[in-house]
Amino acid sequence: MDNLESTLSIVVIIIGTISAIFSGFLAFLVLRVRPTYLARYQHILVAIALTGVCYSICEICTVPYWYVSDGDFVLFAVGPIQSRRVSQALLYAFAISFMESLFLISYSFAFQYAQVCRSEWFRTFQFLIYIPPLINFIIISNWLLAVTYCFAPTEQKIKKATEFVWEHLKIKIGHRASLGFSLEKIPFVLASLLPMYPAVNTILIIWQIKDYRNYFRFCNRKDRRISVVGRRKSVIISI
Repeated sequence: MDNLESTLSIVVIIIGTISAIFSGFLAFLVLRVRPTYLARYQHILVAIALTGVCYSICEICTVPYWYVSDGDFVLFAVGPIQSRRVSQALLYAFAISFMESLFLISYSFAFQYAQVCRSEWFRTFQFLIYIPPLINFIIISNWLLAVTYCFAPTEQKIKKATEFVWEHLKIKIGHRASLGFSLEKIPFVLASLLPMYPAVNTILIIWQIKDYRNYFRFCNRKDRRISVVGRRKSVIISI
């Protein structure tokens, strides 16, 4: 198993280093170049870049290993930093930045979609520009509670995880930083969080299908002006 740990660590560290470099470069470009057509999306791009840097650094330092067995989920460090004192905080940051990276895509899509296809909303209600960051903050706060109170290691969790990880992987995780939970008992905070991301994606897909339907209706009416506008919107949404 030592060979697997070494190989996994090398691969993850290489990928994480590349990711951190590109994420940092993206943040530098967004903050320094500032093209006018990206000004309204600047905070989204900076958030994506900083999340990528945080995620990559935590991944390089801990090389988190995921393992699931009979409804028991455990995430533990196999990288350069494994001690519970230091690596535990990095695992928390890794889990939080992971969920942040997922929701940044969804809420940035919705924000750009609304500005392109529902621009009248932003002209009438200018305060709407603050809603996406607020939604993101609420989602991340919910996830932070789930990670802190649902995934945090306890003596019972460590004992159970140590047994099945040693049985299947021959790795001792008693001294390593770890996070985990069991499907036998799902806390309310976690249960309320799990359906959120699929629900958001479903709403976005339905919304996009509706606009494509309107676009095809415009095409059938052979209204050239409306068709061109609808086609441009569809292209932007697809990108």
